[in-house]
Amino acid sequence: MNTFCIFLYSHSDYSDVWDLTFGQIYNHINLDNVSIVFCVDKLNNYKIDDRIKIVYYDTSQIYTDRVFSNIKNLNYEYILFLHEDWVITNDFSNEYVLSQIDFMKKNNILHIRSYKNFGRSNTKPTIFHKSPTICNIPNDSRNFISLQPGLWEKNIFIELY
Repeated sequence: MNTFCIFLYSHSDYSDVWDLTFGQIYNHINLDNVSIVFCVDKLNNYKIDDRIKIVYYDTSQIYTDRVFSNIKNLNYEYILFLHEDWVITNDFSNEYVLSQIDFMKKNNILHIRSYKNFGRSNTKPTIFHKSPTICNIPNDSRNFISLQPGLWEKNIFIELY
């Protein structure tokens, strides 16, 4: 099993941002070192680099089933989950993601969000790491689950979906 992939979700209705999305991917990610899976309903003749794997979903499915049906059979331990409008703005570091995965494994962490957004809570989060800051999401958080870029252990991602 491979360590991780970038799972990029989109819909053809948002193809107007694909030039930006893929332009930034081509500028900032070495596609020979990082696996990208593009999950979409249809391409509408849009051309994508052959190194990006394309998987399709049925638009009659609800969102969660669209994602679930395409992640359940992926041969990766971890998924870096993105939508097309979460645009890459700096050079992507495969080594950095692998170091975060190593940290997750050592500390039994199943998900790292890209930024804090769990909302109000009566419990103060426990900080596991200071740079970057990695802390738990308290169980009573208003936004315990939120849709944003994040690194997921695949099995918990599947369980949630």
